[in-house]
Amino acid sequence: MGDSGPPCIAIAHVAGLAPACALPFAHRVIEAHFEQGADLNDPSTYAPMLAAIGLSPRLPDLHDRSLAEAVWEGGRRIGLRRFPTLALLRGGRAQVLPAEYNPARLSALIARALE
Repeated sequence: MGDSGPPCIAIAHVAGLAPACALPFAHRVIEAHFEQGADLNDPSTYAPMLAAIGLSPRLPDLHDRSLAEAVWEGGRRIGLRRFPTLALLRGGRAQVLPAEYNPARLSALIARALE
């Protein structure tokens, strides 16, 4: 069973080091999990993803509950409730979209949100 703390910590770490790399890194994390079945609770999973964006493979302790809570609190402030969450950012505010895993329905949700 997975824990969303480690990927959240890893993504927040990248955002702090290289903000422009955070979104591409988050995409890599999600693809690694959902497309390749990678274990996001294993710190070694992140090394190739970090290398691909030019960052050191060193991460903070991905299993530090207080660090995970701090990251989640930051997300809650902008409306995020789970990992992964799809949100549209406008003017510094997040519009969280409903969880949807069907590509056609997800595309329709995004189109409506962009109207």
